[in-house]
Amino acid sequence: MICPRKSRFLMFCFICLFLLSCSDRVMAFDKPPPGVQRLTLAGDRDTHPMERATGDAEGLPFRGILIGGDHGSGDIHHDNIYVRIDGGPLLYQTSIPGRKKGNLLPDAGLLWHYHTRDNSEITVYASSSWEDGVESALSVPFSLFYSYPSWGCSEQTVPLADAGPDQLVGVGTPVTLDGSWSHDPHGLDTPGLAFRWECYSAPESSVPLSDEGKASLVTFTPGQEGNYYFRLTVRDMLGQDTFNRSPVAYVRVAVVEDTQALDLLKANAGRTQQARMGRRVTLDGSGSVSARDVVSYNWVHENPLGTTDIYRMANQLGNVGCQENCYPVNFDADDDVDGMDIGLLAANFGAIDLPDGEVVQFMARIARPHIFRLTISDGMDTDSETTLVAVNHGDAGPVLTPPPVEESCLN
Repeated sequence: MICPRKSRFLMFCFICLFLLSCSDRVMAFDKPPPGVQRLTLAGDRDTHPMERATGDAEGLPFRGILIGGDHGSGDIHHDNIYVRIDGGPLLYQTSIPGRKKGNLLPDAGLLWHYHTRDNSEITVYASSSWEDGVESALSVPFSLFYSYPSWGCSEQTVPLADAGPDQLVGVGTPVTLDGSWSHDPHGLDTPGLAFRWECYSAPESSVPLSDEGKASLVTFTPGQEGNYYFRLTVRDMLGQDTFNRSPVAYVRVAVVEDTQALDLLKANAGRTQQARMGRRVTLDGSGSVSARDVVSYNWVHENPLGTTDIYRMANQLGNVGCQENCYPVNFDADDDVDGMDIGLLAANFGAIDLPDGEVVQFMARIARPHIFRLTISDGMDTDSETTLVAVNHGDAGPVLTPPPVEESCLN
């Protein structure tokens, strides 16, 4: 038997030898299908002019910005977001669950959030990943420079979206999505929040929402069995202008034929979450539902680092300043691909080993999207669901954490 430490060392040697053997030839890859092509400043149909966000004479201090875009395929599992802050290294920030083909809305095919900083330039790139792990090239970059004063509490605080708990309902049962617990840390702003609900994946091609999805409480009636996934963002208001958008909140509505069925079994792996390198991540399957006792919870890491990543490393090893080319294997997020990246690849090669259990944890050791599948069994049937965990580079913290707020503005 080989001990885990020795096994890791042997794997490291194997990777080094493999990379050295590949260093004198160009590795060929099938060109992936188009991914994210276009990035735009996202908003509602009455979105503010672009120049409002760039620090014009109005000086509106945008503390939370939504960027949207369109990807080029309906089979994408998730979209990946990379950022460069003030010309620094390209950092992996987060990933967004893919939108099902047929559910695309006219304004944006994907949506994510970041926090701005005064006197800073943030450049955003996006790529797409398919279920087989193939990742597209980076999109054309999208840059905004922020330079603004901070006038008061409304301009400093950022609202928080709360999409409510996951739900289980029967086909044809009216469903209410409840975002009323969304709020702004500066309490006076909470009554004036504007809401934006979107269905990004469902068994139906169209899921109409009441009030066009622009209310704290919206309703819909599911017509088919399956999982309906929604996202919610909220924003502050200043007259007719929008600013200070919240991070995105997610919720699932599981629709079954009969919620009282004796063989009811529905896995719940939890919603998309963000994590930092070097910290523990919790995977929680306690929202799963079964008419009988659940006898097993099995977690599997579905997109481990593997041979594809070795080939990518071989292509990029020794590249300096390769920001737009080496992003899939630039694990330490500096300006080149070198021994540090090989070390991270070796130390994290293969699947994360997870114990069986309703709630499990793992240590986030490398910045990348992780897909986990939860399969539950009641001894007779099984059901499963995947969840997405985006482990970001620590240096991406400034776009994930709101800027400081004056103490007098918090209550």
